Amino acid sequence: MACSEANDLPPDTQLSGGLTQSPADLNSRTKNIIKLYRSEDGTESSFVKRQCMHCIDPGCVAACPFGALHKSEHGIVAWDPGRCIGCRYCEVACPFGIPKFEWDRFNPRIVKCELCRHRLATDGQPACTRVCPTSAVIFGERAALFDKPRRISIRARGDVHLHAGSVIHGDVTTRDGAVTIPAGQTSVQLRIATTDDAVSETSESFTLTTGTVTGTVTNGSGTSGTATITDNDASPTLSINDVTVNEAAGTATFTVTRSGATGAAASVNFATSNGTATAGTDYASKTGTVSFAAGETTKTFTVDITNDAVFEGSETFNVTLSNATGATISDATGVGTIQDDGTGTGGTDDDTPTLSVSSPSVADGSKAVFTVSLSNASTQDVSFTPSLTNGTATLGTDTAASSTLEVSTDGGTNWVVGIVRRVNRVSGQEARVGIQTISRARGWPSYRPAWSMNSSIAVAMPSARLSQML
Repeated sequence: MACSEANDLPPDTQLSGGLTQSPADLNSRTKNIIKLYRSEDGTESSFVKRQCMHCIDPGCVAACPFGALHKSEHGIVAWDPGRCIGCRYCEVACPFGIPKFEWDRFNPRIVKCELCRHRLATDGQPACTRVCPTSAVIFGERAALFDKPRRISIRARGDVHLHAGSVIHGDVTTRDGAVTIPAGQTSVQLRIATTDDAVSETSESFTLTTGTVTGTVTNGSGTSGTATITDNDASPTLSINDVTVNEAAGTATFTVTRSGATGAAASVNFATSNGTATAGTDYASKTGTVSFAAGETTKTFTVDITNDAVFEGSETFNVTLSNATGATISDATGVGTIQDDGTGTGGTDDDTPTLSVSSPSVADGSKAVFTVSLSNASTQDVSFTPSLTNGTATLGTDTAASSTLEVSTDGGTNWVVGIVRRVNRVSGQEARVGIQTISRARGWPSYRPAWSMNSSIAVAMPSARLSQML
């Protein structure tokens, strides 16, 4: 029945004497059948499964002139309706009489078991093996199937019951039946397959109970035994990656990865926090929850990045995982790095400023004012050491002495001769070499310590300032 439902086959009554789903043999409406065979004296019986054998070297494939029958990558002998011409050579070539032709259809097909290949991507196995309660029919790699131990055949004579204890998630399949320990023997064995799922679980148990015993024993009311299933799945863990993006990327995408057992749902919260980058200026703060469905191993989310014209260098912010359910956290912090020097993924934004010097033209007796500018603002101080050299004009003759070169950091209101202050932005220490301040409003020096002037001076351009005047 499971085969017919999975392959959309109609009920077959034409060869069964009116018994639905019990045909006498394979036909164009039946791909799979369990046949009962009895010995001549009627004392022995056996069930035999009839379907395509999916031979290693199938005669039907060799006989098909257009390749409509072929071996798939899974070893399945599959039929391609787009290639079939209805020659039926496959019916003649198969030694087991498996392929059947649909004589009663206007557009006939070759009908045979294809191991439910349309289900393998989603269900992982054919319908017949999925529903078989005793695993009499199993599916898998050929070598792995040969490694499975042979099953013990037992006759049905007494009651056997399986009862789930702490077992969940369909770890075992229960069944009822009758078992007899033949005269002269002291034991029989019963076994049942457990499900190898992808769920991390504690040890689980289920019980086999004999029920009332027929025969002479001391405990005729029955007895029981308990089986314990130990888990083979690693505990699930969650981790988050580090991300480096260009400032022009617009977003930074973080990936949360689940390792270990993935058969159950899991979730974890996340939240951003400042590093050297500032929320609201360099990136948008964000909080949320990442949820994993059963079987999912990765989930992503994005954090918005702000693209400005200020050179800031590499800046970082953090994304922290917390409050995980269904898993533990192995790596709780992801670092987002924002680059604005042309590197990083997602863009080529380069805010690195360019230094330039103006070329003033002045009349004799006036002061030549050079403007040293940055192409755009920077959060870092930019220092340079100016010096004057002769051109067609001679320093000290056509100009004042080079030692009188003045600097203004406020647009020309105040002018300073020499190095005003040289501040280390990391330690905060400053080195005062010499200073002479002239106020245009008053015209007299406001501070003049003793110092020796050199022909060149060092000038620090504070962060966020675009120009200095010399």
